[in-house]
Formats: sequence, structure tokens, C-alpha cells
Amino acid sequence: MRQHLAEAVSGFSNTSGGVLIWGVGTTKHAHSGLDLLTQIEPIGNATSLAANIDRAIPTVAYPSIRAVPSRVVRRKQTDSRGVVITYVPPSSGDPVQNVLDRKFYLRTIDGFVEMPYDVLKRMFAGSSGPDVRPNLPSRLVTRTEDVWTVPIVLSNVSSAAATFTRINVEILNPSACATVTVDGLNDVSPLNPGKTLFIGEFDRPILRGINQVLGTLFITMKRQKRLRRLLVLKILVLSTNMRGREWVLRIHLGANGFTVRQAKDQFIY
Repeated sequence: MRQHLAEAVSGFSNTSGGVLIWGVGTTKHAHSGLDLLTQIEPIGNATSLAANIDRAIPTVAYPSIRAVPSRVVRRKQTDSRGVVITYVPPSSGDPVQNVLDRKFYLRTIDGFVEMPYDVLKRMFAGSSGPDVRPNLPSRLVTRTEDVWTVPIVLSNVSSAAATFTRINVEILNPSACATVTVDGLNDVSPLNPGKTLFIGEFDRPILRGINQVLGTLFITMKRQKRLRRLLVLKILVLSTNMRGREWVLRIHLGANGFTVRQAKDQFIY
């Protein structure tokens, strides 16, 4: 299943997006060769399968993509069995590679085929803009007593260089923080009442494969009955020749480490 998922993610991303449906039966049409849906075969523990698919998708393709969370359709709300529907969006930058076999795929009428070299060459040459994303690598996050040091790293997964980049970093749950200081970012909270907001600009090129640190957060979480562990950030990235894009990240500052769960990823225009 993992190989099939990787081919589908690559193929749909490199075409115009597409939908995977788990839990249906198909029959190949004798004349057209198309797979026709002939029956519904609900999958047991469909919620668990949907979660596994969503966790696997970012790991089976490069550049990593963040698909819309899979949906489960059930006959009855109380059923554990159901049909899982996964949407894979089209790539906005370079073609997407299946990391399991290192091939690039295209979607055809009834399947996925390896992308011809000429098509692959044109797709790489046609990347007109950068694809800059926030990256919070756990190996760079440190804790000294109760102060967390969280660097805001930017990665460009497109072959097109990002020549000028700006980010907005907003803490969506500031009430959970005792103190917040920054390095490399400007605090514009006083100009935006009701918000804990920081901005940063990077006027040097950001190239694929060479990450850059734009700024650093130093955060102390509040203590109530126990130390607060959840930090929610909204990060907006704007770069020349790139559509503005916004992420919401739920960050768990655990006693034994630091984990990030992406809650939202969307273009802002």
C-alpha cells in the first residue's frame, strides 16, 4: 500500500491533483479500459487507516506535501467501518518524486506512469517561483530550565531561488506563555492590539537544500497545576514570485522532547 500511495501522491501532484478512495471495488471496462466503481467495501477501523495515510503522505514524496486531512464516510455515525477519501493537491512548484523508488509519476486515464524525461525536464524548467516553508527541526530546539529556544527555519523546496522573503509569526495562545522574547524578529504586537505578533525579513537568496534561520523565539510557558505544554503558532510566509501561504502549527513542548503537528496549511490568495 505504501508504494501505491507514493505513486499516487507523485502522480496526482504532478498532474492536477486527485482523489484516492479506500474501501470500494472496481471492475475494468472491456472497451474503454477504465476502472468502474462496482461496489462499496467498507474498511474496518477506517479512522485509524485515515490517520495512518495522513501521517504517511509527507514521508513518501519529495518535495514533501501536506494533503488535506482524509475524510471517513460511514453508513452510520456509530460504525467503525467506512470508506476513506484522500485528496492530493497539485504541486505549485517543482515536480514531486516518489522517494521509495526515486521516480516521478504522472496520472493517466486509469493509472500512474513514470514521467518521460522530456516532460520532467520541462517541468523543472517551468518552475517560475520559489516554495518557501517554515521548518522547526527538533534537533535545534533546546530547553534551559523553563526557557525554550525555538529557531524559525525556512526551507525552499523549489529550484527557483527565493530572493526576498518576509514572515509573520503570531502566537495564537499567548495566555499559555509567561514570557516571550525574540532575536532576529521585530515585535509589532503594540501596533496590532490583541495579537502577539512578530515579523522578519530576509533579503538574501534562499536556495533549495540550504535552509536559513530567520529568527528565534525564547519562550517560558506558564505554570498552573502543571507546566503548560502546548504552543500554537501561525506562520505566514511571503516571498517574491510566490503565493502567500499560511501555516498553523501546534507545538507540544514535552518533558522528553519537542513535537510539531500541522493544523492548517493554506494559500492566502
